[in-house]
Amino acid sequence: FAARAASIRDNLRRLNMITLENWASESIRRREASMQTLVLLAVALAGAFALLLAVVAGLWLMYRENLNRQFALTEAHDRTRAAEATLRVSEARLREAQKIAKLGAWEVNSEGELYWSDETFNIFGLSRAEFDGTIASFFKRCHPEDIPKIKMAAREAWDTQSIYEVTHRIELQTGQTRT
Repeated sequence: FAARAASIRDNLRRLNMITLENWASESIRRREASMQTLVLLAVALAGAFALLLAVVAGLWLMYRENLNRQFALTEAHDRTRAAEATLRVSEARLREAQKIAKLGAWEVNSEGELYWSDETFNIFGLSRAEFDGTIASFFKRCHPEDIPKIKMAAREAWDTQSIYEVTHRIELQTGQTRT
């Protein structure tokens, strides 16, 4: 039996197999290496988890910021709609007041284009399609004797940045004259 064990031991050494003592120390070394690997893996996982938490926290903050922006935009949109509704009511009241008073409003921009209110069109007896919004078209409807007075009042108001006020006659398409 001892000879047979010695033979097996020799065969194992030749085959580079380890002895029981070597096997125990090798097992301990591998277990320690595995533990080190597990520790490194745990540290890496903890770092990855911390990074993931940071990303999620950043996304949450961006989400909340976007919610706040959306709320602010919705609030601004609601205020704009309310202001537009108020403006429409105010414009309707102005049109009604001008109609009752038979008083029109107009303005001219820096290019000489005229804007007339609805009541101004009524006063001149014209539709929007019949008036091209030019100063020349306006003067065509003024009494020829009043044109110099109108031009002088307009020039003075422009030069002094004051209110333009002049009473003049207009000639309607029916041939009738209004003051």
